[in-house]
Amino acid sequence: MPSRPLAVALVLLAALAAPGCYQPTAGRCQVACVDGCPAGLTCGVDQFCHGADDPPTCGLADGPAPDATADDGPPPDAASLPAVDDLSAGNRHVCAIREGRLTCWGDNRHGQLGQQVLPTTRRIARPTYVDARTWTAVAAGQNHTCGIEAGHVWCWGSSQSGQAGQSMGSSSARTEIRDGAGTALTGATAVCAGDGHSCAIAGGTLYCWGSDLFGQLGDGPTGDGQIRSRAAPVSTMAPRQWTDVACGAALTCGVSAGQIYCWGGQGSGELGRPVTGDDYDEPTDTAVLADAAEVVAGDTYACARTTVGGVSCWGYFNDVLHGAPVDTRPPGLGTVTLLAAARDGACMSDGTTTRCFGDGSDGELGDGAFAYRRGFGGQVVDLGPINRLTTGTRFHCAVTADNRIACWGKNSDGQLGRGSHATGYLPRLVTHVAHWRKVAAGDGATCGLDTNREVYCWGRGDVVPGLDQPGTDVPQRIGAELWDDVAVGSGHACAVRTTGGNAVACWGTGAYGRVGDGTEETAPHGPVTLTLPGTPLVAQVATGAHTTAAVSPSAMYGWGDDADSRLGLPLNGHYLQPTAIISGDWRQVALGYDFGCGIGATGQVWCWGADARGQQGNAGAGTAAVPATLPGLTASRLAIGATGQHACAVVGTAATGAIRCWGRSDSGQAGTGAASAESPTMVGAATTWDHVAVGVDVSCALASGQLACWGADDVDRQQFGTDSPDGTSRFTPLNLQVGTVFSDVAVGVGHTCAIRGDGTLYCWGESRFGESGVAGARYYATAADTLPPT
Repeated sequence: MPSRPLAVALVLLAALAAPGCYQPTAGRCQVACVDGCPAGLTCGVDQFCHGADDPPTCGLADGPAPDATADDGPPPDAASLPAVDDLSAGNRHVCAIREGRLTCWGDNRHGQLGQQVLPTTRRIARPTYVDARTWTAVAAGQNHTCGIEAGHVWCWGSSQSGQAGQSMGSSSARTEIRDGAGTALTGATAVCAGDGHSCAIAGGTLYCWGSDLFGQLGDGPTGDGQIRSRAAPVSTMAPRQWTDVACGAALTCGVSAGQIYCWGGQGSGELGRPVTGDDYDEPTDTAVLADAAEVVAGDTYACARTTVGGVSCWGYFNDVLHGAPVDTRPPGLGTVTLLAAARDGACMSDGTTTRCFGDGSDGELGDGAFAYRRGFGGQVVDLGPINRLTTGTRFHCAVTADNRIACWGKNSDGQLGRGSHATGYLPRLVTHVAHWRKVAAGDGATCGLDTNREVYCWGRGDVVPGLDQPGTDVPQRIGAELWDDVAVGSGHACAVRTTGGNAVACWGTGAYGRVGDGTEETAPHGPVTLTLPGTPLVAQVATGAHTTAAVSPSAMYGWGDDADSRLGLPLNGHYLQPTAIISGDWRQVALGYDFGCGIGATGQVWCWGADARGQQGNAGAGTAAVPATLPGLTASRLAIGATGQHACAVVGTAATGAIRCWGRSDSGQAGTGAASAESPTMVGAATTWDHVAVGVDVSCALASGQLACWGADDVDRQQFGTDSPDGTSRFTPLNLQVGTVFSDVAVGVGHTCAIRGDGTLYCWGESRFGESGVAGARYYATAADTLPPT
């Protein structure tokens, strides 16, 4: 979405406002500040006057500058981002479906985001996955959410009136909606969520449940005033096949055979009948409107889009009461294809131009102003073509032509999805939801692989090609390829693809030949796709300080600096391209500062390279110029830090293995208080480990998802994430983040990262280059959600 034209327009407006730039509307300034602001104020064009202050001040009232908008993925490319299947805004939260995956963000005080309600999850300002189900429709209500999965209807969040399928209370757990006989609804095609009630169409029949205080459940006089958590069919005088349904605050409207019927509260004409104050507890044979394609409902009004692209609304809106439908399409808007409504505002679009009406005091009109003015605002600025539209309470969201989600308006609970709570009166992209599957940490840099098989990196600029700056704390996508594994070294990184073709690629500084492209180019470059001898099916890649290696079912390959035999090749020197090290079926390889180890097909551990710190694990037998076995040691997992001098392995099968470490241990990283462990040494007493990760002076492991670390609890780097490091060395695992389930962990030179069970990535420790993914922090003691990718 273009943004520079907006900034230019604002500057022009400022120029027209001479003298100065201060043009307050309802106490706020609509234009960018330039030289000549009142009280000697001088602001940049990326800032806005806050005229309510005395004297006026400058500030980023709308978040980042228009030309620095946070993106949610690779450069705009409709083919690179799956289409949004459904989008729904509630009171202060939003939910979206892409390729069946449901994400929600905003207010979670009642569990309406599908996340457990904790002090840290009461408001979630970024999209978060709800679960692993495949969803087809979603509806966000006042404080609850409902969705359709495989034709079944599920609800969660507040159910004080039974609206989420429970008799009382609130819960983030999904509850399946059933009828009075206890039979689950099936074949559902549409769902809506209001304040205290919900409805769904299943098999053409319309069912509702929740509060019937105003007759909004439509089941006739027998249900008036009741609260019902079980669904019941809407009562009609003649059989009807319903095709659309909308839930308002205390009303419901449905579409059958192109005609709209409404029932429930009637205090403001919202049922489209002459205003009598009477409520209607079931649809009558008198249709509110014919030739309807879609119906939406707000608090005290409802609107419909007709089959010919017109829009009619009825009830109380724009400070006027309408007892019957009136043409509401604003001048200059073509055939309306998209329509959305909520409590006190609505938006409509012809697919190219979008305009909104309602109370604009929170910027929900989207025309660049904070202004209380009932009626339509101007065209929503900077939005462009859209294909979906939804409305919450004083905010709106749309899906752009390139499959991005943009929101504007009130942002008290993070409902705009920007990662902050700043009000936004211009459309800005919702941040990308990253569901991570693997994380890799190296020297001042981190890379992650998400479930879309895309690789992102952050931290040192030499590991983020094209960054042209020392570092970044925002994940940047590497190339356009899809990958299955990633590793980070010291100034370089590599990825491997094992599905959809086979490839290895590396990027970063090519010193020592570690990028493998035949050169020793030190300027950051890549990613470069490499050719391995015999083009084997590569299973995994590893990076050290000066080296890279990959393994396959046929051989192990390496490239980079072989000083101290750290590659296990017989002739020391720089190998600028992949070279076969040893044949055989290899399952894993790991590289450190001056040595390496691997796991063969039978689980046997092999090592090679330097041994000054006992890193060969061979009881002091010395340097191994070529790979040699560690007698009696078999393992399922192996780890070495890219610049480290110790190794750890999970001995035994996954989840039933002890951890043994060897090599440098002056900080306890190999599980001993001695300077080194020359033979594999058992760490702690547990034998239920299934994953291990190693840095320089810290090691970590997972047992059934529980995280523990040992080594240097450094007061500077704070790699344990305890927020109270004591500078001691820990020789046995210390449980961290107790109660949180993790699926992966990685340890860098001074930072640690772990993926939680819900796919979110958290990092802590040193962040000189942004490697912990936390904005503005050199050191970050406690686990923090990394910033979203761009």
